Amino acid sequence: MKRLITFAEKQAQGRPLHLDDVADQELTVQGVTWGKGNFGTYAIIEVTNAQGENLTVVTSGTLVQDALRHAEENGEFPLAACFTRKGRIWMIA
Repeated sequence: MKRLITFAEKQAQGRPLHLDDVADQELTVQGVTWGKGNFGTYAIIEVTNAQGENLTVVTSGTLVQDALRHAEENGEFPLAACFTRKGRIWMIA
C-alpha cells in the first residue's frame, strides 16, 4: 500500500517557500488563494519559475497582497512578476 507521505512534496522541503526563496527571480504568477493565520491574512501564490517548475509561495506582505487581490478581482492571471526586498518591505518589479 502506498503511504500518504509520498504525496507531501512541501513537507519534504521542510517548510513552505517564502518570497525570500524566490527573490529577484522572474516568475509567472498563475493564481492566488488566501489563508488565515495567527497574525492575519496571508497569500498562497502559485508561481512558475524560469525553469518551468511550479512552486507555491506564501507571504503576508501587504503591498504584494494588495496587488494580488486587485489582479484576482480583475481576472488578470497569469502575470509576470519579480519580488524584491527594500528593507522590511517587499516590492514588485
